[in-house]
This record gives sequence, structure tokens and C-alpha cells, in this order.
Amino acid sequence: MKVKLRRSGWLFAMLASVLLSVPIPAPVHAAENPEHEAALQPIPKDQHKYYDGYWYFATVGANPYQNWTPPKGPVKFCYNDSYQGNNWRAAALAEYQKLVAQYAKSGVAKPGLIVTNSNNNIDVQLSQLNNLVRQGCNVVLTIPSSPVGLCAGVHDAREKGVLVIAVESPTKCEDAINIDFNEYYGGLQTARWLVNALGGKGNVVVVDGVPGLSATVARREAALSVFRQYPGIKVVGTVIGMWTPSIAKSAMVQFLATHPQRIDGVWDSGLTGVAAAQALAQSGRAPAKINGLPGDCSFIAYWKQNNLHSFSLSQGAAPAIYEGFLVAARMLNGQRPVVNTILYPLPEITDANLDQWYKPSMTVQSTCFADPPDGRAVADSFFDPLFVGGKKLTADLQP
Repeated sequence: MKVKLRRSGWLFAMLASVLLSVPIPAPVHAAENPEHEAALQPIPKDQHKYYDGYWYFATVGANPYQNWTPPKGPVKFCYNDSYQGNNWRAAALAEYQKLVAQYAKSGVAKPGLIVTNSNNNIDVQLSQLNNLVRQGCNVVLTIPSSPVGLCAGVHDAREKGVLVIAVESPTKCEDAINIDFNEYYGGLQTARWLVNALGGKGNVVVVDGVPGLSATVARREAALSVFRQYPGIKVVGTVIGMWTPSIAKSAMVQFLATHPQRIDGVWDSGLTGVAAAQALAQSGRAPAKINGLPGDCSFIAYWKQNNLHSFSLSQGAAPAIYEGFLVAARMLNGQRPVVNTILYPLPEITDANLDQWYKPSMTVQSTCFADPPDGRAVADSFFDPLFVGGKKLTADLQP
């Protein structure tokens, strides 16, 4: 969980043979770019921080549905998914079905949700999107397996008056509305916590995600930009964790075998906090300060059971779909987004609020993701400044 294995499903087995420690490349910090700044002008200044580094994984531009006319009568909702093979995706589907049922009960939506699953074949997903448009879908939420592979279908859908919203995996399609959390901002938050937890000095290992993915790059570059600001922080190496605990643990054990220096902190790019802690223990090393991401139940359980001092962000599936549905609901009521890509911060899990997230059923073997207590990633009002016109929602919406 966008940790992105939940978005793609494949495990990149061909890379497993090279999961050794790799040197950290010289970090490239994106300088202030006039084009990036100009794209944010429609967005309130106090929300610009949530768009830091957006260029690593998304585009921000004009709303392509500026002149869109919402359909009259009950709306047909559809789901163009790219994968249904893990718990994150299953939770996302269940949330979408629940929200459609709410709207159907209120008379706003037609009963039922048409669902497609391309099993990570972008050509199949494009064909399925085209079929959904032909079947009369009015609103399509999609989690694309490629940032550009659906663009032809999205363009055709918009031309036919169909609203397409990409959730969790922003497209670079000019005709889509995107909604996601900010990958770069999440990297900043977790790295800043780690630096503070270490008192600004110590040896840090970076446990990275899937090489080459935009989310991996955004999170890592954000973390490195933070570490560079502290002379006392030394990044002693990177292991490729692939957002997969078993792979991360093996890679971390190999790293520790050839790096005898003390490890004070581990920056987790996603889903590998428990694996890193277990690798340290297995190697006879002292515990290190470790952040979490994306609020996976296994890390929360480990945190609670070991009385850690830690920090995580919650990237649960149900809130992600809820926010996408909320954007659709606003647009169906005539509200217009000020830009094509809406970004929000993830909820923070801290020592102070851990008990609100932890459930006794959670164990270090759990594969679930903890959802926020109220089911929302952010308050509904967070989006108010990002929309203009229209009317308030005519039907109650509860996550």
C-alpha cells in the first residue's frame, strides 16, 4: 500500500537474485520549478505542502471535466480494477460496494456495482474500461496498472460524458481525475520522525521499495532530502525490500552480515518495518528506531507488543476508495475540482493514539491494514477549498 504491491500484485521475482545491499545514489533534490509552482496556483497556499514533490508520481493541471454535465436520475457506478489478488484490493472492493449500496438506498445510484479485473494486464484493463462505457456506466473508479495505458479509453469515456476517477495510482491521462495521498509528503513525514527519534544523529539503513516505480522514487527522494539536512545522520546503505516482508528480511540479514557498524535507525519505505526489526534481532543486533508505513496490522501489532517508540502512516484501502467516491459524489452534485489531481495527507499513527488503531486480533503475521477510527483518510471538509460551485451532497455518505 500504493504500498504499491497492493496496486500491482506482482512480486518482481526476477529481481530477487539481486536483493543485496546497494549503495545509495547521490540524492537529486528537485529545485524550485516555475512550472510546478504555476500548476499549484488554483490550490490554496496552506495545502501546497501536500503537493510537495508531486512531479515524481503525478501531474497537476486543469480539470478536464470543467464543463461536464452530471447525469440525471440514478447513477450507474462501475469499477475498473487492475488486480484483486490481495487483502488491500479485497478491502477496496468491499468499501466501494458498501458505498454504492448506500447511494442506491437513497435513490441516487442504481443497485449493484459492475466490476472488472485485468490481473495486471493493461491491454485487458483498457478493453474492460471501453466495455464499461458501452454498458452505460456513468462513473468509473479505476486503479490503473499503468499511468498512461488507459488514456485512450479515458479520453473516449469523457467524450461520452462518463466520469473516470483514478484512485491511489494517478494517471498521466489529460482526461482523468486523480485522487491519491502524496507519496513524497509521506516520505518526508516518516524521515522527519526518524531523525527526531534519533536526536539528529546515528547510522540509518534505508529499506527501499520496488526499484523504478514512481512511488518508490518519490518516497526515497523525500527521505534522503531530509537526511541530507542533518550532518549527524549517516545513511550507511540501502536494501531493496520490494515492499515484501520476506524479501526485505532476507536482504536486511545479508546487509547486516557485511556491515558490522551499529545501526541506529531504519527508514521503512513500506510494509517492511517488522522484517527489519526481526532481521536485526536474528543477527544479534540491538534494536533500532524504525518507522512504519502504510499502517499494516503486522507492524501495529509488533509496535504494541514490544512497547516501541514509533510512527506510521495509514494507507488503508477502504479510506482510499471512500475519498475517491467522495470526489465522484461532489462532482455529481455539480462541484468542480480546481485541478485534475487531488492529493491529501495520510492519517498519522503515533505513540499517543496507537490504542485507537490497535486491535487484539492483530498479530505480526496479519496481512490486513488498519483503517482510521472514523473510516476517513482526512475530514470531508479537507476537500472544500479544492472544489468550486455546485451544491452540497444530497445523500448521506458514510465510510
